[in-house]
Amino acid sequence: MLQLFGAERRKMSGFRALIWFTIWIFPIASLGLIAILALALRGMGQDIREASGLLDLRWDDQALTAWSIPGSGLGLFLMVGFMGVAFAGEYQWGTWKNLVIRAPRYRLLLAKYFVILRYMILAMILTSIVVAVGTGVVTGTIGSNYKPAPTPEVLANFAGKYALSALLAAARTTIMASIVAIAAIVSRSLLGCLLAGIVIGFIESVAYYILAIMANWFNAPWVLDVTRILPAYNVSNLSSWLLSNQPIRLPGLYVAGRFISPAPNEVTTSLVLVLVWLIGLVGLSVWLFRRQDITT
Repeated sequence: MLQLFGAERRKMSGFRALIWFTIWIFPIASLGLIAILALALRGMGQDIREASGLLDLRWDDQALTAWSIPGSGLGLFLMVGFMGVAFAGEYQWGTWKNLVIRAPRYRLLLAKYFVILRYMILAMILTSIVVAVGTGVVTGTIGSNYKPAPTPEVLANFAGKYALSALLAAARTTIMASIVAIAAIVSRSLLGCLLAGIVIGFIESVAYYILAIMANWFNAPWVLDVTRILPAYNVSNLSSWLLSNQPIRLPGLYVAGRFISPAPNEVTTSLVLVLVWLIGLVGLSVWLFRRQDITT
């Protein structure tokens, strides 16, 4: 397995432009944002700085923000691009025929998951360092008290939250990678795989409002509760429970003439659902790949 992982890592590292644009772009963009923040602070008066909250930033919160990047917005779509090449590229270039005779198929697929996670984790660690240190340096020039003091208790608490954030980001990335892998196996097309990943990622991000429209159409408020099953919501809810001891509350909406705010999932419910999505989708991708006719 380690040999397959090494071979896959070396193969993907050859796509330098792809990796720079979809992976290393995160710490680089963070440096750019820090530079913009420095320029903005130079033009602000002290009263504006205080009102903006920039003087009250915490280094631990800044470091943790990086782990939300690969699971939402532009970060998710860039990761989909990297995943698409990793999975669908083998079909595009016709290389699966040479690989499946050398190792069990499930190992070939799992090696790709591990390489994707490796790049994501390295990029987010670098991004969190850039954001935390860069923000501290910039705000320190205007007299910010960059809290909290790094006592052993604070560092231990931060290490636990950092590890949990990384673990949840890995779960979200693996779930999305599974969707992309399934799309690649079914379509055997890089373009089809990318489109499927982007469309599914976008739909999931706005699913709550799509479901609200459907609930109004069918006069069925219970449709909103479908949001509580989706992986993105449960990963975010689990993160909120574990890091701040409170759930994510979905915004209230008027549905079928009534104001409704779905009850949040408990931590155990979200944990079970995340594991079901994770194991189910990875297992489905492996099952489909093992049954696929590639050699003919």
